[in-house]
This record gives sequence, structure tokens and C-alpha cells, in this order.
Amino acid sequence: MQLVHVDTTEDGVFQRGRDPARHPRPSGCMIDHPTHDHWHFDAMARYALTTVDDAEVLAEQDKVSFCLRDNTPVPGTVPRQRKEYFGECGPKRPQGISPGWVDVYDVDTPGQGLRLPPGTADGVYCLHLEADPRDQLLETDETDNGTALAVRIAGTNVRRADTDACADTVA
Repeated sequence: MQLVHVDTTEDGVFQRGRDPARHPRPSGCMIDHPTHDHWHFDAMARYALTTVDDAEVLAEQDKVSFCLRDNTPVPGTVPRQRKEYFGECGPKRPQGISPGWVDVYDVDTPGQGLRLPPGTADGVYCLHLEADPRDQLLETDETDNGTALAVRIAGTNVRRADTDACADTVA
């Protein structure tokens, strides 16, 4: 269930103590992730690797699950809450991401990779990420769920490319 909070003070600022959850709504499934040893929200993201001209999808993975938690303050901001609220991913623990926080996964976390097809040529490609691809979560802004960045593939090495070639490919 997703708990939607109401801005009872109508000040445009989320305050956990003053803006209680008032509207529970169905939002999707939780799954046990045995490799990570905790629970995940299913279908939280979709990834795709395309050619720069976006004409060909080389690899994609959807229905990627995540443990949603406050693990890093948003860079360059001061979170309204002084400490994380969502931090554990147990079966009876609430999950979420508070305003001013992000949930950052390391690139080598199991289950977060894309398998490239054999013979993928060295070069620059676009890595696309879409959050909430099934539109299961109610959000204040449904238009900011996608991003794309350029990556350079050279053999078995993948690095961020210093180009904005993928900036216009966000869905």
C-alpha cells in the first residue's frame, strides 16, 4: 500500500508530524530478494541501452526491484528531516524515500546490470532509466521519471561519456 500524505497546513512543505498519511492506496507487490537479504518493491525501474540515435535497443531489463529507503541526502540540498526515516527493508517495515533523500545503489549490486549482446561494438551509447514504469505510484509530478546518459563501452569497460548526446532521448 502507498500512503499518500495530505498537506494539512497547506504550506507546500511536507512535514511528517503535521501532514499525516490519510489515503492508503494499492501500489504493487513486495518481493523477497534473497541475494540482498531484504524485501523489495517490485517493478520500480526499467533500464535500456540504445544506440545514440535511439534507433536500436541493445539491452533492456524491466521490472527491476528496489528496497526504497533514505540512504543519501540529495546532493546540494539539506533534507527537511535531519535523519533518515525509511532505513530498513524488512517484511513489516515501511519503505519509501523522504523529500530531500535518495536511494543510491552501487553499480555492482546484484540484479542491477544489463547483459550486452555478444559482439557489441565499442562506442558511445545511451543508458536510459525510467522509474515507476508501470505507473503504480501516485506522484506530484508524473513527468520526471526518466533520464538518459551517455556511456562509452570499450571492451569490458563501461564509463560515463563526456557528451550530452543522449540528453534529448529521455522519454
